[in-house]
Amino acid sequence: EFADQKHLSQIMNICESEELLLQCLPNLSGEDVEIIVGPPPISDLGLIVSSYSLGSGKGILGIVGPTRMNYQKLVQIVSFTAKKMSELWKS
Repeated sequence: EFADQKHLSQIMNICESEELLLQCLPNLSGEDVEIIVGPPPISDLGLIVSSYSLGSGKGILGIVGPTRMNYQKLVQIVSFTAKKMSELWKS
């Protein structure tokens, strides 16, 4: 999926544009992991995202990949990382 230069360029533009990136992300509450498959404008990709506490604010981390990625394994990684990030910012 990422061998196509045009496709990779589109993904990079979305990741660099806060407005386009926010269109792909849901309103996250708590530290639940969300799986989003085919969000516009990147209909052929999947996102695995979670929020974490950032002091009095909130951050979002996630993975962008092909729709055929290993969701079970990556959900565990995103969940673990979000929890650790929250713990680090509480200290």
